[in-house]
Amino acid sequence: MYSNNEGKRMYDTIKLPHSLIESVEKAISESKMGYRNRSEFIIEAVREKIRSIALEEQPHKKEVEA
Repeated sequence: MYSNNEGKRMYDTIKLPHSLIESVEKAISESKMGYRNRSEFIIEAVREKIRSIALEEQPHKKEVEA
């Protein structure tokens, strides 16, 4: 998701294996986390992964600076 010059959110389509989509659907239906659809779930999952990667890289930056 990104914004164009007019501030509108833009989206891209991605392809995922059908088995992964089924797992997402199952997680949504069995979870009480309040996801309304696959898009919400996948957006949150990607954000969490990006945060995780950023946290993993922080100690490495400190080691390089020392």
